[in-house]
Amino acid sequence: MQKLGWKEKYAGILVLSIGILFLLLQVIDLSSTKSSAYKVQESAILVNKAELYAHVRALVTIVTGILGGYLLLKGRTAGWILGVTLLILFLVFAIAGLVQLGLMRIFGISFIAIVFGVALLLLALLFLFARPAREKYKVGRNTYLPTLVFLLIIAAIYFFLQ
Repeated sequence: MQKLGWKEKYAGILVLSIGILFLLLQVIDLSSTKSSAYKVQESAILVNKAELYAHVRALVTIVTGILGGYLLLKGRTAGWILGVTLLILFLVFAIAGLVQLGLMRIFGISFIAIVFGVALLLLALLFLFARPAREKYKVGRNTYLPTLVFLLIIAAIYFFLQ
């Protein structure tokens, strides 16, 4: 295994940070008294379907982010697959947010924050697709298909579970 450079470490830490951030948000949401996902009513547990789907999406993001970031930092090909998938997904979300804010002509601090986020995500993706990183993670033609399939599965989970 080759030693990772700062670019690969940056991408791994970014992916790991996304997973940890989602974990913290999920813990805060579940521990909140205003959470409406689960209610106990006369010895029956009622589950809000939309909230359940939101928790499933968050859980997928947490697992993908933490596992992908860890494996990226360990120099594993599976980390590259998980990390690239998560970065592409969040890049699409961030660009969609930019388009929405642009259509509403809102160019305040939230617009600037999303532009900054897009730059961070794009930079990490460029680092992972660079030739030295692909060589370190042993990325070849056989790696792109699982990455695409995993991206389609994650996108389906995000877009169809609403």
